[in-house]
Amino acid sequence: MANEPNKVRDAILRRLQTEQEKEVILVNNLLCEMTRYLLQKLSRAEEETRVHLLPLDEPLNNYGLHALLMTSESDMRITTALEAVREEVLRTINEKQELINNYQVM
Repeated sequence: MANEPNKVRDAILRRLQTEQEKEVILVNNLLCEMTRYLLQKLSRAEEETRVHLLPLDEPLNNYGLHALLMTSESDMRITTALEAVREEVLRTINEKQELINNYQVM
């Protein structure tokens, strides 16, 4: 019977560590997505430069520039949102680590 509380404690610790590992994977995936969006923005910046060299009095060129600027702005909003989510997940990872450390001390 004295062994059962230890089993419960170990099961809780394993569960917390598993959840923490999943969050670390999530943070890494978010970082990859942020990198992808930022790389897209950089490639669009090069396209924007080329479109700026075209005569903007042409409706198609003007529309192309507008579309590039809108997608670039969208990429920045998405990247900012991903960064906020990543920071929140990192905060919960740290909180879980403190909980694990405190639980192990008990």
